[in-house]
Amino acid sequence: MANNEYDPALGVFSNGRALATWNYVEEVFWARRSATGRWSSPHQFEHTPGEIEQGGSMAIAVTRNSHAMIQWNASYGGTVVSRYRRGEGFGKPIRLRKDTEHFVAAYRALLLTDDGAALVAGDDKNGAAYRWQRGPGRAWRPVEQLATSEISSADARGTRMAVMFHNDAGLHARIIDVVPAT
Repeated sequence: MANNEYDPALGVFSNGRALATWNYVEEVFWARRSATGRWSSPHQFEHTPGEIEQGGSMAIAVTRNSHAMIQWNASYGGTVVSRYRRGEGFGKPIRLRKDTEHFVAAYRALLLTDDGAALVAGDDKNGAAYRWQRGPGRAWRPVEQLATSEISSADARGTRMAVMFHNDAGLHARIIDVVPAT
C-alpha cells in the first residue's frame, strides 16, 4: 500500500518568505512562498535515492540569509538531505549513509547555521548518533556515537543542538556545538 501525504514541514525566513516540503505517493515535493504571500507551483525532487518511507520524518531548517536544508528518511536509503540556495532552489538530494547500516535521523533533528554548517542527529545500529558538515560542498563527517539508546527528542537553535535519549539509567541530554565553517 502506497502512503499518501505524510510529514509536511515548513520553514519561514525572517523576511516573510517560506519553504514547504511534503511527500505524496512516495515522492518528495517542495514549494516556496514569496514575501507577498504567493506560493510557487510544486516542484518534485528528481533522482531521489529511494522512495520516502511512510511517516518519513521530514524536517526543514532555514537561516537568516535565506538558505535552507531539508531532510527525510528514504526506504532502503537511510537519511537524505538537500540544500536550498535562494535563486537556485534545492540541490541534488544525497544519502548520508550509503551502505546497509542506515543512519536514520530523528524527527526534526536538523540544524543549519548561517555560515552553512549542518548537523543531523538520529539513530544507527548502535543507538543515538549524529553527522555534520562544515559547509556546502564539503564532505559529511563520519557518524559520531552519543549513546547506545535511541534518541527521544532533539531541538536546534543557532549553532547548538540538544539531543535527549533514555536508557535503563534514566533520561539523558547532550549538547552538540557545531564548529563554524572555515
